[in-house]
Amino acid sequence: MHEEQTAAKLGSLPDLPAEEPTQAELPAPAGDTAQIKKALHRLLALAEDGQLFRTPDGACYLSVDGQNLSLTRSEATREYVTLRYFEAYDAVPQDSSITGAIRILAARARTSAVRQLHSRIAHEGGSIWLDMGNRRAIQITPHGWQVVNDPPVLFRQAPGALPLPAPQRGGNLVELLRPLANVASETDLHLLAGWLVGTLVPTGAYAFLALSGRQGSGKTTLSTHLRNIIDPNESAVAAFPEKPEELTLIAREAGVLAFDNISRLNRNESDHLCRLSTGAAIRKRQLHTDADIVQISAKVPVILNGIPDLNGTAPDLDSRILAVMLVRRERNTPMRHVDAAFAAAHPWLLGAVCDAAATAMRSSYTAENLPRLADFTEWVERAAPALGWEGGYFTSLMEQQAEQHAAAAVENSTLARWLLDLLTEQQEWQGTATELRAALLNSKEAGDKHPLDFPKTPKLLAQELRRIESSLQMQDIEIGFIRRPGGRERIISLSFSNNRNLCVTASQSLSLPDNNALNPASNAASHQRHTSVTASHAASQTVPTFPLPPECLPPPHGSASSAELAERRAAALASLNGESSTFIACLNAGDWEQIKEIIAAAKQDRGLLSQIYQQRKFSQENAAQV
Repeated sequence: MHEEQTAAKLGSLPDLPAEEPTQAELPAPAGDTAQIKKALHRLLALAEDGQLFRTPDGACYLSVDGQNLSLTRSEATREYVTLRYFEAYDAVPQDSSITGAIRILAARARTSAVRQLHSRIAHEGGSIWLDMGNRRAIQITPHGWQVVNDPPVLFRQAPGALPLPAPQRGGNLVELLRPLANVASETDLHLLAGWLVGTLVPTGAYAFLALSGRQGSGKTTLSTHLRNIIDPNESAVAAFPEKPEELTLIAREAGVLAFDNISRLNRNESDHLCRLSTGAAIRKRQLHTDADIVQISAKVPVILNGIPDLNGTAPDLDSRILAVMLVRRERNTPMRHVDAAFAAAHPWLLGAVCDAAATAMRSSYTAENLPRLADFTEWVERAAPALGWEGGYFTSLMEQQAEQHAAAAVENSTLARWLLDLLTEQQEWQGTATELRAALLNSKEAGDKHPLDFPKTPKLLAQELRRIESSLQMQDIEIGFIRRPGGRERIISLSFSNNRNLCVTASQSLSLPDNNALNPASNAASHQRHTSVTASHAASQTVPTFPLPPECLPPPHGSASSAELAERRAAALASLNGESSTFIACLNAGDWEQIKEIIAAAKQDRGLLSQIYQQRKFSQENAAQV
């Protein structure tokens, strides 16, 4: 009776579009036609309990039994309807019946409501949702968070996805991360915490996390744990795809992505990664067709790890990266201990991230003069009370990151370094791209044997100049592109800004712009203030203990791997913060052995190294000796 009612509602079935028949779909004998039609009606009746919908990019789905089944070339959908049919009728439908039913459902879905299909993280109805798996989700609102059964938002079933644990309340995110992350400094630890909170930012671009360090510093392990806090997966860390175009397709199935052992990124790979930060769409031809174009987009936070420091890879990518340095542990620890420690901490880490997100949602804090990634930075600033930080602290960290990225981008570009040297000699310069290229080559007497990364044509030089323009501006270089009146040529104007202190060429040293965050005296006071706030915050929160062996704990933050190097660094800090700086005295006295000791100690802390260069610009003669 149910089947007859379904048939009546359907009326006469539409003729299916002609296509090349497969072996399973060859015309059935006349006697089987009635059976095929009957099976088709049965399959459509079984799907009536589900909900048909289409996504903004035009993909069609059937939501049924907690699954969101694709109606376009999905083997999982065929398996589902076959199993349901077998359970209901103790028989297996013919392939032609299955294909026909799926195609009819897809046609209906194209006229159904548009719904967003999310991967692990969703922003809907004024809430943040985290898919826990097993038809449960964490709902985060300005009032807090809760676990919800059968959430109203739709999530993908990503390959290899694992369920999230039930989150626990009251943990301190920074302190929970401390035993798991063997970072080089306290600043690096805070960047990790800020990035984790930023994975839930509701608007704007995501920040990428770049982990660097020597072999054995735990880059892959930390990448795995950081992803699994939000988006656990059997294959949490993967190799970078050979075809960068595949990045968007991979990202559609993930809440967080982590790529392992990145040695370098070319321009094309960098551009595709930047699209994941903003959610920019790509267009591609529909599979097996010539005319149909599909638009695919994905927006997801990304972790990159590798031995080289990824700073200076590409200015656009650099501006989206939080660079964190890891150091080697003094003793290797069995992975079973490390994984056990993470498993015990995971519910508390997840709860702490949810606490921070709820704090950010109810905050009315408005930041001023934000760096790039403004939405991300402001979101973390709003979560600052949950992290034990004062307002403006994370913004200062982001500004330091921007300065370091700009300096690295200039250092890694032959064109940028040569421009700095040219302006140091001439103060300002004007001319066409052709004239600029000739002037740079003549100044270096390079002839045809110039470096491989130097632009080979004036057109490429102008393009490269625009690409590194923001990095050069942070090095106090003003760039202008002016069209000559009545002509087609563009004039390039180069000059130092008024606050540039011209005492060293680019080939000798690259200085960071003046910034209060890098001033030794103010930085020391700021660090002490933030430390006291964090300590007070930690005292009011629960910090559970986990089964982490003593040898798994990292050395004290901000120190080296030995007591001797720790003493050197402490001496360097005291020298920098003292009114009569030992460092300046050593420079004036030419005590290069002592200077080398201070710099060696400072390399354990990127911020301290920046302070050293800010204290005093090396002269050409002295820099050569160092």
